[in-house]
Amino acid sequence: MKPKLLPLVCLLIPMFASADIASNQMLGHWRFADATMTGEYVFRDDGTYTANIAQGGKVVWSCAGIWSLEGNILHYELTRSSLERIPPGTKDADKLVEITRDYFVIETRGGARRKYMRVQNFETANVNIGYLSQDVFSARMTVSKLADYVKRLQMVCADFFAQTATPEYLGIVVAVKPGRRSRVWFVSSSAAEANDYRDKLRAILENVLPPESTGGPVAFAISGRIAGGSGADSNPAGQPPMPREWRDAVSKAKAPVQFDEIIRLVWPD
Repeated sequence: MKPKLLPLVCLLIPMFASADIASNQMLGHWRFADATMTGEYVFRDDGTYTANIAQGGKVVWSCAGIWSLEGNILHYELTRSSLERIPPGTKDADKLVEITRDYFVIETRGGARRKYMRVQNFETANVNIGYLSQDVFSARMTVSKLADYVKRLQMVCADFFAQTATPEYLGIVVAVKPGRRSRVWFVSSSAAEANDYRDKLRAILENVLPPESTGGPVAFAISGRIAGGSGADSNPAGQPPMPREWRDAVSKAKAPVQFDEIIRLVWPD
């Protein structure tokens, strides 16, 4: 690589790990920013990455490539670049100085150090309680108890998706029955509604003790963006996401069904 290109490359793509650091600690979305420049990139567990650098809020370089670790050195090779002077096939390597769950520090070839912060990978878009009327919901579960429960579920999601690099818009539908029992369904923008990672997430979410629901079940949905995923609930504006299992139960019913009956069908005692 030509020396005049190194400052730009080293600023944007500090991809390294020390010998005692697992490569999965580098997975996820990271960002560096100073008074004039912002650099960010996403490491994926399939060995690929995407990155960009912006000045004055305008992206001046975007690229993608593959990365691999050898001891405390991360090697990378560009497979796509928006700048002709840094073409695909360009290879480089850098060193990791420090890494924690929330940030890492790199040292460029010129000796400069830069700190990259982890970008939150689960961002709540909205919380919707529209499966029941507000009056009925409030009679069964207080707003304060719901808010505390939602916060604990959001913390689980933030932790679970901390190192996820695949964009997705995910609806998490939670039902709570009397007796402090919960059940979780997913509505995804980009993937099957049942797979290994959702099975793991479902088990963790259902292990969070919900508040008591009095007089009948309640349900709500937390819709969130994972790794910057874009999308929206497919239901009409203001309506909460409807899991496939719920839709199937409604379509098979011989007469219109209300919320309590839907829960009985998809979650029998």
